[in-house]
Amino acid sequence: MKLIGLTGSIASGKTTVLKIFKSLGYP
Repeated sequence: MKLIGLTGSIASGKTTVLKIFKSLGYP
């Protein structure tokens, strides 16, 4: 069960990073 929560945290973290990159103007 902890693995599922960890994967979810990584997934949401990646989307946050992607949003930051997009706001900076990266493709």
